[in-house]
Amino acid sequence: MEYKIPEIAKVAKQLKQQLEKANDKRSILRAPELTALYDRIKELSAGDARAKFGKEVNALKNELQQLIDSSQIPNSKFQIPIDVTAPFDVNTAPENRPSLLLAENGSKHPLMTELEQVLEIFGRMGFTAVESKELDDDYHMFTSLNFPPEHPARDDYDTFVTDEELIAPAHTSTMQNRVLKGYKRELEAGRGIRVVIPGRVFRNE
Repeated sequence: MEYKIPEIAKVAKQLKQQLEKANDKRSILRAPELTALYDRIKELSAGDARAKFGKEVNALKNELQQLIDSSQIPNSKFQIPIDVTAPFDVNTAPENRPSLLLAENGSKHPLMTELEQVLEIFGRMGFTAVESKELDDDYHMFTSLNFPPEHPARDDYDTFVTDEELIAPAHTSTMQNRVLKGYKRELEAGRGIRVVIPGRVFRNE
């Protein structure tokens, strides 16, 4: 691909040369030269120049990803799929296999116990708990929060995205739009709302 911005064209040439020699080719996606380009986006004023710069940086990252994927040669030794749900090593004799732990013998995870205590405190203070999503769409993740199209967080270099284009929450504000819509009448009536939103954040750091 031909890059029109000289700064990006120079980095593209450097990274492609490094890619040819690298043993761990995926490390190119973490190269300081590429990271510096993403940092450069933040320094540019919002407008066409910033949008074009961001678009070319993302295009470079995608091109590098394609080059990496095309260079991966599958190892024939590991073509047999592994059953990740297997409860024990099938090579172990039946009499030596560990017995499975029954559900009634389990206990609540310490983090869940702590979360329940926190929510109970907020509940007594008049807050409503609204559970967040572990996978969300682009609109609630970015668009409704005014993330510009060229924002680096939208790129899968910083954010986990599924094949269905669902996104693992990268920040704690994904439910704000839903909460404001759900409490629209209260807000229009001038009444305040008290909401606490427990959830997880997944970041590629």
